Amino acid sequence: MKELRISVVLCFRNDAVEVSKTIDSICKQLLQPDEIIIVDDGSDSHNQRLVANIASLNHKIKLLRSSSHIGLTRSLIWGCNIATGDIIARIDAGDVAHPHRLFYQASVLSKNPFIVAVGSWVNVNNSTVRYPRMVQKITLAWGGTTIAHPAATFRADSYRIVGGYSNFLTYAQDMDLWKRLMPIGAIVNIPIPLTTRLLSPLSISVTKRLNQLDCVILSSRRLYKHGKMSAFHHCLCLFSCAIRSLARIILNRVQQ
Repeated sequence: MKELRISVVLCFRNDAVEVSKTIDSICKQLLQPDEIIIVDDGSDSHNQRLVANIASLNHKIKLLRSSSHIGLTRSLIWGCNIATGDIIARIDAGDVAHPHRLFYQASVLSKNPFIVAVGSWVNVNNSTVRYPRMVQKITLAWGGTTIAHPAATFRADSYRIVGGYSNFLTYAQDMDLWKRLMPIGAIVNIPIPLTTRLLSPLSISVTKRLNQLDCVILSSRRLYKHGKMSAFHHCLCLFSCAIRSLARIILNRVQQ
């Protein structure tokens, strides 16, 4: 099995305590990463100092600090651009990686050159979210369960071939990336939980759902325009987003 260099990319803003918990789980990996890239997206001075102290204790940590808030997408682009690993493992501040996560995911990518990205099941708020073993184009177009962004590990060369994260998207940058990766390789999930998340009521997935759907539509239109998505999958995506937007609007009114 070819040994792959691993870069972990973590972005945060003003949640240094959560960063510490996540980095601790990365340091306990059976297969250690070659570098841990932390992108500070314009945190206040207190959080800057806390994370600087964390970075000073581990020579593998590369701390990138933005003087202003640039957003998750640009932070991810920055972190992935300087990554030197063969594969890039994503994780969010506050998430905990199972000790075998990097070993299992690196093994899948090393043994299967046709696979470009691998995720896993995820433990969220004391329950397990199960993702399909093999992600299908139609599932991505419909916006169904595919692969959890902070539990994903992907090939760095494949990421760069498709142009990386799209800087025009504020949200749903992961779904856009998966759609562009699928034509050049398979996306799979390991059917065991390898990442634990505590989903806050204030998380983007909860509070910015309509904004996410707007970005999904924007991504779909661009992919279709440039011939990277079929008319069928594009229409399916638009139909799905319309249904989800209507459901969210109705739910919001009922809760008022």
